[in-house]
Amino acid sequence: MRRTRFLVTLGTIVASVAAMLWSPSVGGQEAADPLTLYWSGPATDNATVVERFGRRAVGDETYERIRVEGAVYPEERAGLVPLKLFRHEGRRDFATVASEAGERELWAAGYELVSVEGYLYAEQVPGTVPLKLFWQEERQDYFTTATERGEADARDAAYTFVRVEGFVLPLGR
Repeated sequence: MRRTRFLVTLGTIVASVAAMLWSPSVGGQEAADPLTLYWSGPATDNATVVERFGRRAVGDETYERIRVEGAVYPEERAGLVPLKLFRHEGRRDFATVASEAGERELWAAGYELVSVEGYLYAEQVPGTVPLKLFWQEERQDYFTTATERGEADARDAAYTFVRVEGFVLPLGR
């Protein structure tokens, strides 16, 4: 009896930990959608999109999945702002932004809105990390990342930090 009770308790603990790892949350709100970085060598373009849309969001098979950058909420909630995917056809560039400044900058440069990828925090709350926007002049490429690896990649490829676009859950590796 004692061994059975121990195994049931252990099983409950393991299930709870697994649920937390696969459904991250901040303030009791579940986040369902990993935000994933894709790269296209032929287009010299980074695209950060919600995983469930994946390669279909960019509409180009040359994009390769690189890593998960974080997680965003699938629905609008109090304190969250939309994370928007833009495209500039002439530059062959995707850009993912959430700030008003980012959106104004993209509209002024001739980008078109593709989709709302999800929702993230406008202000930092405990348990979130900044989603940072970078720009590389020679490539004419915006790059949005929330991981240390992404920042290192940006520095290595001569990208310049532009701004923090918002705050996501830290699922990136």
